[in-house]
Amino acid sequence: MIKKRYFLILFWAVITYFFNLGFVYSQNSSNLRLKDNDKVFIEGIDIQGNNKTKDFVILRELELKEKEYISESTLDSLVKQSVYNLKRTPLFNFVNIETQKLPEPNHVKLLVKVVERWYIWPIPVFQLADRNINEWWRKRDFSRVDYGIFFHYYNFRGRNELLRFLTQFGYEQKFSLSYRIPYINKARTLGAEMNVGFSNLKEVSYSVNSDKLENYVNRDHFPEKNIFANFSLKYRKDFNNSHSLELGFFQYEFSDTLLTLNPKFSYEGKDPSFMRLLYVFKSDFRDQKSYPLDGYYFDASFAKIGLGIMKHSPDLTEIKSTFDFYKPINKRFFFASNLTGFFSYGTNRSFYLERGLGYGNDFIRGYEHFVVHGDKFALMKNNFKFALIPTQERTLPFLKSEKFNKIHYALYLNAFIDVGYVDSNFNYLNNRLDNKLIYGYGLGLDFVTYYDVVFRLEYSFNALNQSGFFIHFTAPI
Repeated sequence: MIKKRYFLILFWAVITYFFNLGFVYSQNSSNLRLKDNDKVFIEGIDIQGNNKTKDFVILRELELKEKEYISESTLDSLVKQSVYNLKRTPLFNFVNIETQKLPEPNHVKLLVKVVERWYIWPIPVFQLADRNINEWWRKRDFSRVDYGIFFHYYNFRGRNELLRFLTQFGYEQKFSLSYRIPYINKARTLGAEMNVGFSNLKEVSYSVNSDKLENYVNRDHFPEKNIFANFSLKYRKDFNNSHSLELGFFQYEFSDTLLTLNPKFSYEGKDPSFMRLLYVFKSDFRDQKSYPLDGYYFDASFAKIGLGIMKHSPDLTEIKSTFDFYKPINKRFFFASNLTGFFSYGTNRSFYLERGLGYGNDFIRGYEHFVVHGDKFALMKNNFKFALIPTQERTLPFLKSEKFNKIHYALYLNAFIDVGYVDSNFNYLNNRLDNKLIYGYGLGLDFVTYYDVVFRLEYSFNALNQSGFFIHFTAPI
C-alpha cells in the first residue's frame, strides 16, 4: 500500500511536469505565431569573428534568414533565440547579434559577432577509479587512478565536427576513437557518429552490500575486458528537437573469480556478446547547456539490449526519460527542477548490466557514497539559486588570444532537496535504501565560468541522519 502511494505521488508529479511542458511549448508556439501589419525585411546577414567556423554552420543555427520578411513584434525574440542556439553549440565563448537599420524603410541587416573557442585540446587524463571524487576521497589511494591522453578536436574542418582519441592506462586501460559529423546531407538535417575501442579493468564491482558496491581487484590481470563499436544517425530538422538511432556491438570477457563471487554476475556464467539498439529523442529549449538558468529540456530513450543474434546474449529492454525545468524568478533568484524515470524488464538479467541511483547524474544529493540497484526508479531534484555574483565579463590583459583573455564567471548560492524511489526485486545483503522513499537536502555554492567549467561545493543531509561535504564538477540539474 505504501509503495503504491509513493508511485501515485510520483505519477502526479509526472503529469504536472508534462502539463508545464505543454504550457511552455504552447507559449513559445503562440509567440512565434504573432503577426501584425508591420514587417521588416532581412536584407542581409554579416558574420564576424568566425576565423575557423564555416558560415553555413552559424547560419544553420539562426532563426532568421536573408531575404525574408519578419513580423517586427517577433524580431527581438527570434534574435534572442538565435543567440541561445549558437551558445548551445560547443563552438563559441561569446555570441552577440545586432540589428542594424538600413536607409530603405523597414529594411534591416543582422550582424552576428562571435568569439570562437580554442578547439584542439590534448587533455592529460588523471581521473579517479571510483564513481565520483567523494567516494575516492574516503580512501585517498593514489594508486586508484587512470592516466593518459584524451585528444579532442572540436570544430574539425570548421564544420562543427568532433574527432576524439583516448589512450588511457592505470586501473582501467581504455583505447577509443570517435568521429562525429553533424551534417551528411544537403538539408543539413542528418548527422552521423562512429565509436570503436576496448577497455580492460583491474577492479570490477560484482555485488551490492549495505547499499555500497563490493569490488574485486586484481592488479596483475584484468578481471573484465570489453570490446565495443557503435554507429549512430542523428536527425535534427529544427533547432531544438533531435532524434538519434544507434546500433552497437559489445563483447565481454570475465574472470572465473567474478562468476564465483556472484553466480548472477553474468547470465549462465558465460562471456556475453550482444548487439544493442538505442533510440533517443531530445527537446532542448535551455538558454545554455553547461549551466542553464532559463528554459526546459526533455529526453526519452528506448534501448533493446540483445537482439537474439548471438549466443549467451542478455535480453533486456530499458526505457528512460528526463525532464528539466529552469525559471528565473527575478534578476538574481532562479528555480530549477528535474524529474527522471527509468524502467527495465527482460530475461537473462546480469549484474554487470544492472543500474539504479548512484551512477552519473542519477543520484540523490547526500547519498554520494551509496548505490541503489533496481529495475525501475523515479528521481526528483529541486534547486533554488541566488546569484551572489551575477555573470561578469572580464578581459585578461596578460593573455593575447581572444579565445582565452575574454572570460565570464558567476557565483551562485543554492538550496536543494532531492527525492527518489527505487523499486527493486534484487536480493542483496543488508540494503536499506531500496523499496522506500529516500531524500536528501542541503546548501551549495556553484562557481561557473567559460569553457563549460562548473565547480560545486555542497553540504548535504540524508534520511539516514548522515551529513557531509561533497564536491561536483557538473551542474546539479
